[in-house]
Amino acid sequence: MSEVFYRLNKYIERSMYPIDWYRNTAPVIMLPMQAFIAPDDFSVASQEVDIVKLFSEYVVSNYKAKFIYSVPNTVITTNLTTIPSRGNAFRYGYTLNGTDYHFDVAGGTNITWQGTKRYVIVSADGDTYELSEANTAEWIYCGNKVNSIKGGYLSYQYCKFIHFQSLQSLTDFGTGQTFYGSNNLTGRLTIPASMKTFSCWSWDFGFQSNITKITIQEGVEKLLGDDGFNGCDFQGVITFPNSLKEIGNRKFSSSSWGQGNGKGGITSIVFGSGIEKIGDGTFKNCYNLSGQLHIPASMVSVGIGTFLGTNYSSITSDSVNTPIFDNVLYNMSISGKIQANCSIRAYSGTISFMPGITEIQPYCFYNNINKTGSLTIPNTVTTLGESCFYNCTSLSGELVLGNALSTVVGSVSNMFTNTGFNLISGGNSIFNISDNVLYYLGVVGEVGAVYNAKNYTGALTLRSDTTIVWSNCFGNANRTGSLTLPNTLKIVSAFAFASSKFSGTVTLPASVITLGNYYPFADMKNINSIIIQCVNADIYWGNNPFGGCINVTNFELPVNYSSSFFDLRDISNNISASSINQSILNLASGTRTIYLGANKARLLAAYPLAETDANARDITIN
Repeated sequence: MSEVFYRLNKYIERSMYPIDWYRNTAPVIMLPMQAFIAPDDFSVASQEVDIVKLFSEYVVSNYKAKFIYSVPNTVITTNLTTIPSRGNAFRYGYTLNGTDYHFDVAGGTNITWQGTKRYVIVSADGDTYELSEANTAEWIYCGNKVNSIKGGYLSYQYCKFIHFQSLQSLTDFGTGQTFYGSNNLTGRLTIPASMKTFSCWSWDFGFQSNITKITIQEGVEKLLGDDGFNGCDFQGVITFPNSLKEIGNRKFSSSSWGQGNGKGGITSIVFGSGIEKIGDGTFKNCYNLSGQLHIPASMVSVGIGTFLGTNYSSITSDSVNTPIFDNVLYNMSISGKIQANCSIRAYSGTISFMPGITEIQPYCFYNNINKTGSLTIPNTVTTLGESCFYNCTSLSGELVLGNALSTVVGSVSNMFTNTGFNLISGGNSIFNISDNVLYYLGVVGEVGAVYNAKNYTGALTLRSDTTIVWSNCFGNANRTGSLTLPNTLKIVSAFAFASSKFSGTVTLPASVITLGNYYPFADMKNINSIIIQCVNADIYWGNNPFGGCINVTNFELPVNYSSSFFDLRDISNNISASSINQSILNLASGTRTIYLGANKARLLAAYPLAETDANARDITIN
C-alpha cells in the first residue's frame, strides 16, 4: 500500500487548487486513496460483473462515496472511447477540510489503477464515509468503514446487488426514498444479526416490486423508521425472530400493492416471543393478510391502524396488555385507559364494548360492513378517533352518544361517514346534538357540523352559530327541502353536501372564506340557483365545487369578485345568459379567466359584445 499512501499525500499537496490540477494533468488518472479489500470469497464469475464495462459505462462514485473496481494484479488501461448517455464514464472524489471535491472522467481518458485485489471500495485514508447516490452503479459493495447510506428517488435505480461487509459501523440508513424505484434489486433482503437496530425511513425500500422476500435474522431487536418498506411486495409468510422487540410506523404497509400484476404480497405474519411494540399503520393495507392473527404474551402495545385493511378472519392474544373482546383488539398498557384498537371485519352482528372502555381509537371499525344494528357509545368513553366507524354501512337505527365524550384523536370528520343511522341522541355540551346532526364544540370559536343521520328524511335547520361543515357531513343525505347556510359559516369542507337531495337555491354567505378543494356541493341535482356572496373566499374552481349540479339555471357572483378564474363548464349547460353576463360585469378588473363551456354561445347570442367588453378589462372568456 506504500504507493497508494505516497500518491494520497501528493494528491493532498495539490488540493489547494484541485480543479486546476485536474485540468492540467495528463489523461492518466491514478486514484490516490486507501483501498479496502473485499472478502476472498467474492469472484468475478459469481458476480457476473464486466470490469471494463463498469469503468466505461457507469458512474461508480459520487461525492463522499468512493468506488472503484479492480482485477488481481492487473493494471487497467482500457481506453474509454464512448461517453454513455447517462453522463461521464465515472466519477471519483475526496473530502478535505469539510469540502467535497469530485472529478468526472470523460470518455477517451485512460484510467490506470494498480490494483492487487479484485472488487475494492476506495475511501480517504482512515476516514469513515457515506454511500451517497451511486446512481448508475449496478453492483455495490460497502466495506466496513461505511457509516451512512443516503440517497433519494432513483439514486440507485440501476443497482442489481448491494452487499455490506459489516453493518456494525452503520449509524444512519437513509433519509427517505434511498432505494425507491430501484426495481433492478431482486430476490431477498437480509437484515443480519449484527445490526441490532435497523432504521430505514420514508420509502427507503419503497415500492420494490422485485424484492419478494425478507429475512430478519435472530439478533435483530428493532426495525425503526417510518414507511421504510412501504409498498415492498414481499411475498408469503414473514417470520419475525424472537429477538425482535419493536417495529416502526407503517413499516410494511401496502405490501400487496403489486397484486394486480399477479403478486400476492404478504399472506401471513408470525411474531416472535419477544415482540413488545408495533407502530401505527405497520401492516396497513396488506390486503392478503388473512387467516388467524396471533398476538404473543410479550406484546405491550399495538399502534393505531396497524392492521387496517387486512382480511384476518380471527384474532387471538396471550397478552394481558392487548386482550380480545368481541373480536376487537384492545390496548390496556396505559394506566386508566382501555382503548379499542381494531376489529376483525369478518365478524358480523352488533357491536359491544369491553366494560370500562375509555377510547375508540382511529380506524378501529373502519370499513366494517358486517356490523349491524344500532350503536351505543358507553358513558365511560371520553375519546373517539378519526374515521373510527367510517363506512360501517350496515349500522342503522339510532346512534346514542355517551355523556363523557370530550376529545377527538385526529380529524373530527368521517367518524361516522357512510353509516345508515336515522336518529342521533345523547351527547353533551362538546359532542352536541341538534336536529339529528352531531356538532363538535371542542375547539374554542368553532361550531362544527360533523355528522348528519344519513337516513333521516326531514328538513334541515343548521345551528345559527355554525362555523364549519366538515367533510362528508351531509354527503348523500336523504333530507329534502331548502338549504340555508348561516351567516356565521366560514368553512365548507370537501364533499360536505355532495349528492344530497336539498333543492332550490344554495347561497354562500359573505362570511365564507374557504370551500374545500374537492366537490363540496357536487352533484346536487335538485338545486336550480347558486348565489355567491363571499367576495374574497378561497374557492378552488379547478376541482368543480358545484360540478354535476346540472339543473342550475341561475348563477350570481358578487360585485368586485376577485378570484383569478371561475368555471361553469361542469356545473350546467343551461345557465341563463343574463346571470352569466351580470356575473362577468361584477368581476373586478384584472387578469382573469372564466370558463363557460357550452354556455358561451348562449351568452354571446344574447350579448354579442360581452367578450369584447371583458377583454378590454383583461378578462378572458373560454
